[in-house]
Amino acid sequence: MNPRVVAAYASAFWNMAELAQLSIADLVQFAELNSTQDDVHPLTYMRLLNEAARRSDNPFFGLQTGAQLRLPNYAVYGVGLLSCRDMREAVTQVLRYESLAHDLGRSEIVEGGEHAEYRWHSPWLAQLPCHHLPESVFAGIAVFVRWLLNESVTAFTVEFTHAAPAEASHYEHIFRCPVKFNAPFNRILFAPEILQQ
Repeated sequence: MNPRVVAAYASAFWNMAELAQLSIADLVQFAELNSTQDDVHPLTYMRLLNEAARRSDNPFFGLQTGAQLRLPNYAVYGVGLLSCRDMREAVTQVLRYESLAHDLGRSEIVEGGEHAEYRWHSPWLAQLPCHHLPESVFAGIAVFVRWLLNESVTAFTVEFTHAAPAEASHYEHIFRCPVKFNAPFNRILFAPEILQQ
């Protein structure tokens, strides 16, 4: 099967583009799509993120796109997460089924020591620089986990491999924890106990 971002997941991007008062028709044409209901190739999705950020002069476009993500955006497996007993089971389902929503990258949980880590690896970032992509993915995770746990959880740190922006306050507003850049991995460090919540 060809790599893709399903339309349900990509709809958060289109919502954000509309909020930014960008021409949806122009972006559809830019991406050579038929409509906003099309599944898109991961590289096309990344080009859309970069282009929308450029057109809106918004360096936080990806971050704000991720904050738009809700349960329906995660396709079929999003509903399945609601039946999980705890966060460990939910994360296991994400690792197994995230390709139902997109092929933008793959998640990994690393345990051991005082912190657990949620790492996210994308093969596409080597082909097309797009800091908006990991920022949108992690913002979506932060919003979704807080919704699942009734706002009762924060991470120790969020780390990105790309360079730091000129202004970081937007990140700490979304993630509610320190955010670091030029890190070895795109990852979220959190208390292992969260997996039992």
